[in-house]
Amino acid sequence: MGILIGGFLFLFGLIFFLVGGGIALVGGLFAGKLQFGAASINMFVFGGLGLIFMVIGAIMFVSGRVKAKKNKALAEKIFAMGVPTEATVTFFDKNYGLLVNNKPIYSIVEFKFRDGSGTERVGRKNNVSSDLAIRLKLEVGAKVQVKYLNEDPDQNILILKDPNAAG
Repeated sequence: MGILIGGFLFLFGLIFFLVGGGIALVGGLFAGKLQFGAASINMFVFGGLGLIFMVIGAIMFVSGRVKAKKNKALAEKIFAMGVPTEATVTFFDKNYGLLVNNKPIYSIVEFKFRDGSGTERVGRKNNVSSDLAIRLKLEVGAKVQVKYLNEDPDQNILILKDPNAAG
């Protein structure tokens, strides 16, 4: 989400900077011919605000990309090196946090499983495809496959195989 908001803020700030006279402001600063008056105050206000939005947007965009790469690397590590086990769905509902055409596209799936030491663990995934959950007929009490890291069982992934996928 930070990537989208950061990208939007950066573009908004860039447009605000360009339209608000930011180029003339920068040109005047570098040429040493910046004159103070009503026009330059507008350039400072609008160009400066645009610059601030650009910086905030760039920071949000970069930090969002870094976080997304870390999450992807962790999921790949769990998938490759994780310990497979069976889990039981303990909660299932639509996630109304993101709607497309007034319909939730994600579901919330909470599950419990036992790790290698016999300790019961609980996992929760808030972004399971609602279409996939319907095709798999997920409900409370259903059995699902999970992989977890042996050194940190709280780091886990839910493995749902699409019955319509080839292969």
